Amino acid sequence: MQETRRRSTDASAVEDDGHRIGVVLCDDMPDLRELTRYGLEQDLRLQVLGEAGSAAECFEVVRRLKPNALLLDLTLPDMDGLEAIPRLREIAPALSIVVFSGMDARRMEGRALARGADAYVEKGTSLTDIRKAVLAAAKNRGLRVGPSIPLELHAHVAPAARRATRVLPDEVAETLDEVEQFLNMLNHDDLDGHARDHLGGARDAVATLRRLLSERLH
Repeated sequence: MQETRRRSTDASAVEDDGHRIGVVLCDDMPDLRELTRYGLEQDLRLQVLGEAGSAAECFEVVRRLKPNALLLDLTLPDMDGLEAIPRLREIAPALSIVVFSGMDARRMEGRALARGADAYVEKGTSLTDIRKAVLAAAKNRGLRVGPSIPLELHAHVAPAARRATRVLPDEVAETLDEVEQFLNMLNHDDLDGHARDHLGGARDAVATLRRLLSERLH
């Protein structure tokens, strides 16, 4: 089983009129999960509680961590993501499920929603729009979503919480988002083994750059 990461939460990181939305990421590509995690946690209202690389791991993590929301890939090594959605609904009826897939939304969105998903987001979508989709789906499930916390208030967040969220300046985050969006647009299945290795290395490099910038800036 792949490692599940859980972060401590400092209550001062969120104003009293809002709650952090706990999210689980389910995708069989660790580098993409890492990029998505950093992207989601640019918004202090979102906290990634854990990760899974298969449907079986996802079921276990959702049972154990009881997240508010899930970003779910449809192409998993042990089960079709569409088949996993009804199982997840049985495990956590109130869970906000956002499908995050490389498959064309025009072809798959209706099928995913019919199975019980709350929203469908194509890979390659900007991290800003992914954050919006997760927050909107959570709100539609009746979760309390507080207002966005401006970066100028970030200085008042406790140091431990600030390190956990790793908020980057908007212009830096947006530039990295654009690079990640381009990498996600590349069709992994159409590449030969050598090219896939380079693509994985590029994604790892972007994730490392984001982490190093966060550590230097904070």
